[in-house]
Amino acid sequence: MMELVCPAGTPAALRAAVDSGGHAVYCGFADETNARNFPGLNFSREELAAGVAYAHERGARVLVAINTFPRAGALPLWHRALADAEAAGADAVILADLGLLAHAAEHHSGLRRHLSVQAAAANADTINFHAETFGVKRVVLPRVLSVSEIAEINREIDIETEVFVFGGLCVMAAQLIDLGLPVEVNDLTALAHIPEGTPLWVGPLVNVYNEGTLGWPAGRGATRVCLPPELPLASIATMAAQGARLGLAIEVWGHGRLPLAIAGRCYHARLHGRSKDKCRLICGEDPDGREVDTLDGQPFLAVNGVQTLSSACASAAHQIGALREAGVSALRMSPQTGDFAGVCAAYRDRIAGQCDTAALVAAILPQAPSGRLSDGFLTGGSGIAWSGGA
Repeated sequence: MMELVCPAGTPAALRAAVDSGGHAVYCGFADETNARNFPGLNFSREELAAGVAYAHERGARVLVAINTFPRAGALPLWHRALADAEAAGADAVILADLGLLAHAAEHHSGLRRHLSVQAAAANADTINFHAETFGVKRVVLPRVLSVSEIAEINREIDIETEVFVFGGLCVMAAQLIDLGLPVEVNDLTALAHIPEGTPLWVGPLVNVYNEGTLGWPAGRGATRVCLPPELPLASIATMAAQGARLGLAIEVWGHGRLPLAIAGRCYHARLHGRSKDKCRLICGEDPDGREVDTLDGQPFLAVNGVQTLSSACASAAHQIGALREAGVSALRMSPQTGDFAGVCAAYRDRIAGQCDTAALVAAILPQAPSGRLSDGFLTGGSGIAWSGGA
């Protein structure tokens, strides 16, 4: 049976993955034994044990990634991670280091072993070696293999294979570039790490507010710019015309709570008495943002981590025709909970002329996190106003 293996950077993400039908979840400890050892992410020992219990009660499995290469002189940290994963009831560990595989096979023989993508096992000989030598039961194949290459490998091995099918191919932009994929930057300092001439996209958090500024990313190799959401239709039309002259595709905010500001402090961390660098992604408890009301109880804003968001869900539903006429190439959809696939499908049908605006609004309004829609800044009026009325 093919299974769906989902990543979980926090306990909340683990529960969401299990509740959404994931057959298995992979996660790691909040230390350097885990390749995704980022501030705020990952699990304490207690959280892992609780997560394993939660998953097992619902028929799901938990795989623990201990997929980094131990530092010389620091082996006990990695050995302890193996022991703790087994004690927590993990269904398997994901390993890359030969010494750690050998240690697991000898001292934790009952703990199922998977070979991490970090081991770069890209051919049958390498995979069979790990299976025969260390009792590996599954290999996570490198992201760069084609379907035909994967099929060929499977014909020559007797263990399970796992492949990446959704999400970023890697945390490193360099590997995206090697695959010929564009990289979107939302911080211009990222350009220092992208080779000159590499195709790239510019995101809405870069302050491109006029046609003069638009020429700079075009000269740096940008092929698409998603404009900041604060622009009205008249400004967007001017920018789209300049984009056409420069060979730039212009994208605008189509649906979702508007990103109004990014703070230096984390609202969620402060609310829960945590420091910003040790927040453990508590914002995951409010994936659509936490509502903030005025003192008299009126909806005002939403906050999520370091972001300040609009309370209402901004929608370009009533302006799709005008945006098309202005030369806009794409609408950006901001992910949300609920039937996001249905929201995207409704916009697709409206763009294709398969439904009218009223049908689009009827489909997306029940899915809006706050239950309210707004025009955002497109019409030039109050950002919370809505062309469709109250």
